[in-house]
Amino acid sequence: MRKHLYTILISIFTMGSSIAQYEISVSIEGLSDTSAFLGYHLGKSKYIQDTTTMDNGNAVFKGEKSLAHGVYFLYTPNYFLEFVVTDEQTFSISSDSKNPLLNKKVSGSEQNEIFLKFQVKLAETQTSSKELQETLKDATSREDSIAIYDGMREIDKANKKFQVELAEEYPESYVATFLNLIRKPEDIEASEGLTDQEIRQFKFQHYKDHFFDGIDFGYEGILRTPLFHDRILEYVDKLTSPDPDSLINAVDYLVNREGISPEVFRYIIVTLTNKFSQPKMMGHDAVFVHLAQNYYLSGRATWADEKVLEEFRNAVNDLRPNLIGEIAPSLDLLDTTLSPISLYDIDAKYTVLFFYDPDCGHCKKQAPLALDFYHEYRNEGVEAVGVCVATDLDKWRKFISERSLDWLNLADPFYKSNFRKEYNIVSTPTIYILDKDKKIIGKRIAVEQLDEFINARLRMDGD
Repeated sequence: MRKHLYTILISIFTMGSSIAQYEISVSIEGLSDTSAFLGYHLGKSKYIQDTTTMDNGNAVFKGEKSLAHGVYFLYTPNYFLEFVVTDEQTFSISSDSKNPLLNKKVSGSEQNEIFLKFQVKLAETQTSSKELQETLKDATSREDSIAIYDGMREIDKANKKFQVELAEEYPESYVATFLNLIRKPEDIEASEGLTDQEIRQFKFQHYKDHFFDGIDFGYEGILRTPLFHDRILEYVDKLTSPDPDSLINAVDYLVNREGISPEVFRYIIVTLTNKFSQPKMMGHDAVFVHLAQNYYLSGRATWADEKVLEEFRNAVNDLRPNLIGEIAPSLDLLDTTLSPISLYDIDAKYTVLFFYDPDCGHCKKQAPLALDFYHEYRNEGVEAVGVCVATDLDKWRKFISERSLDWLNLADPFYKSNFRKEYNIVSTPTIYILDKDKKIIGKRIAVEQLDEFINARLRMDGD
């Protein structure tokens, strides 16, 4: 797939549109003159919003447009300090270069005073846990180790209790929003009489059903944290079955939530489109096609211009005919005697299509391995077809002869077929696996995976 098409994330987000000034003054004792940057989080990345010069530890960031809500940071080559921006757009922060957090003071921003309470408690928790963990190496008994781990759990428990109380004390604060992104659903007791498997499934389903409790998808401030991105990916990667239908349902669930803001909708769509445009698992290109068809090409992705949409149309046209579950496109080619052969005339329980180029170095190494696989499984009803994507007859026949390829050898030396596009052959070797009805059941797997894949299918046939 065209990787460069989908690097459109940051360009679609504005940093605030209302005409109003922000002015953030910082004073850091002990910092020499240097460049200073005002940055913000967006997903897993950090971006620069503003830059100025720090003079004797002092700097002022100001602008003519209000900043979007979120977690921001002061950055210099030797200093990093986080704070929050909400409707309070004019405030000051002071600290020093030795103990940035413990000596941090805020003026003019109640939201940052609350955030500072969170930061200080978190730092204390991390320090206490680290100190306790250091004692593990000196533990001389199992009892000592257990006691240390119990102590670490108590520290973590106390921190979580503090966070709950802080959110309850300031329910309308940005910190409450931030803490809702940190907090995960609590474990619950299952009903009596269930098997261990049923209990695990019950708890898992409860965790999944309540995974986004307390998170307001209508508030754009959730985007500019380092947390929301992970939350979305955890739901997709760990709480959703990896089959394409389940992933498609998860995508639709996320972006069609009641009250979702346009910016949050946009962020999720672009994030998941980027993720599935280069799928790591077989069949996940169907999720990309779904996203492209139902959100971009349907007109819901209002930020995408016509050039981007045209690229999506082309990508969908390349992928849709060869998705897993589709009947394989017709393949009417010539054998080495230049006699016509049709894919649909091949009678086999499973058909493996091995697309290769005689000049491809990787193909030269992989073809003998694919041939070994064919010899091992042809008595199990498996047919293999070597399809040459090049048009040089002499090279094709030489490739076959040198490797004694006694499977069905086909090619399109006169460009009479459109199979290169219909099977989206952008690199070689490329493998497709078809069932007896010529439905695509596997694609783009390594030759080394063929044995495991076919064995699994044969076991399914025997059940």
